[in-house]
Formats: sequence, structure tokens, C-alpha cells
Amino acid sequence: MYVRSQKTDGSHYTHFDYDECKNDLFVCIYKQAVHDLFYELLKRGYLHNKNIKTVNGQIVQFDIDNMTIQENEKYYRVQDTITRLNKELTSDFYYYKGQSLQMLAHQVYERKYDTNYMSQLSPQVAEIFNDKSSKTTALNIPLKPS
Repeated sequence: MYVRSQKTDGSHYTHFDYDECKNDLFVCIYKQAVHDLFYELLKRGYLHNKNIKTVNGQIVQFDIDNMTIQENEKYYRVQDTITRLNKELTSDFYYYKGQSLQMLAHQVYERKYDTNYMSQLSPQVAEIFNDKSSKTTALNIPLKPS
């Protein structure tokens, strides 16, 4: 991602190259900054209702046209983990796509182990489940008060 900016007084930008930022993901590591930015842009009429995500009533992600702006306080930890994981790979690299550390761990687990999840019934439960009477009888058993 490349942003060309020209500062005028040290605090404001006079130029933002929109074309260079199309389809980019901007990550903010400061809590509530994305929420505040969303409402500031909304007041100015710059937003569209697309890809808005909230956590506990706070806006943590939104899109403006094809740009995504996202809050992730743990971004550097996630990116550092991705860098370490990729050092051991020669292909099929991990990329930051807005995931948390937990989601990254889930991705690693799914790649490393079989993701064909299957559960098994205990022999006692399987016997009840497969019994002919359980297939034909409704399980509406009235309970007697004790």
C-alpha cells in the first residue's frame, strides 16, 4: 500500500492519492479510532453502508468504496506471528486478512490437521439411538414432580 501525502502544517494532509489506495486494507491499532472516524465521515456524507462490523456497539470495520478500514489492536502481534510462520514455508504463505490471533491459530490448525470433523457416539448412546423403539416413539416423556 502506498499513500502519497503532502503535509501543509504538520497536522493536515492536502493530498490523498485515492487511486493508489483502492482495494487496500487500512489497519488502525488505536481503540475507538475507527469508530470515531466512521462517524466523522458519516457527518460529512462520505460513507456507504458496506462491510460494517461492530463489537460491543463500537464500529471496528467499514468500507469506503473498495477500501477497508479496520481496527485491530493486536495487528503487530498477528503480523509478527504470520512472519514467523512464513519463515518455515516455501509456498502457501499466510497473509493478514484482518484476522485475530485466535483465527490465525485456527487457520494453522486446519492446515496442519484433517478438517473433516467427525464425532462418535459412546456405545451406550449409540445403542439407544439405533434402537427400533427410539425411531418410532416420540421422546415426550412427562416428568413426575418429586
